[in-house]
Amino acid sequence: MYTIERKVWFSDCGPDGILRISNIVNYFQDCSTAHSESLGVGVSYTKAHGKAWILSSWQICINRRPALGEEVKVSTWPSAFKGIYGYRNFTLENSSGELLAYANSIWVYMDVLRGRPCRPSREELDAYGEEPPFPMENAPRKIAVPEGGVLKPSLRVGRIHLDWNGHMNNGRYIEMALETMPEDYKPSQIRVDYRKEALYGAVIVPKLAEEEGKRIVELCDEEGTIYATIEFTGEESVCN
Repeated sequence: MYTIERKVWFSDCGPDGILRISNIVNYFQDCSTAHSESLGVGVSYTKAHGKAWILSSWQICINRRPALGEEVKVSTWPSAFKGIYGYRNFTLENSSGELLAYANSIWVYMDVLRGRPCRPSREELDAYGEEPPFPMENAPRKIAVPEGGVLKPSLRVGRIHLDWNGHMNNGRYIEMALETMPEDYKPSQIRVDYRKEALYGAVIVPKLAEEEGKRIVELCDEEGTIYATIEFTGEESVCN
């Protein structure tokens, strides 16, 4: 397990003084990146070998989002490697050990030069190792989308949305999906199925569908090809 201790800073929060949902994702991503770097198999290593770990899906459960100034502990560990896939868990706790949020994620190892998945090397697998998975009920990677749905105002990918590899940052998809929700909406679970990388200048067309207890947003290009599907569940409640 790899852990980072930090405070929730002003720029991490929304207008309510609470950690933004998208920054939970950023905390988790930063922790996993730091973990890989500490093992010598981080971004520099994968880039030099023409490889990359690409995030395929999130399942994030939120018990409570911390407020400005709270001290928190972000932890991560790989729970399994199966062929081209890597499985990684995350937890977010406060200084008293309260479990604020937790997540399961699935990653695909890519040969970026050939543009196709491949198996990670034995060197990488040995560096990471495996630990027991977090005790949570893992949802399927694929998200069922109900019939119908309403188109919402289009959004454009700007430079501010991009990360180091020139694609829209994983957390930005969630931010764009939340733009289709009421301002005070606070989901207790978020699932994301990433399909296609959005690049600078791309037009994102959100499509919102609802069913009992769920709100599902498909972020598509102008031809209807899906970039990502995001499912929000619950509101102001603990995710079990």
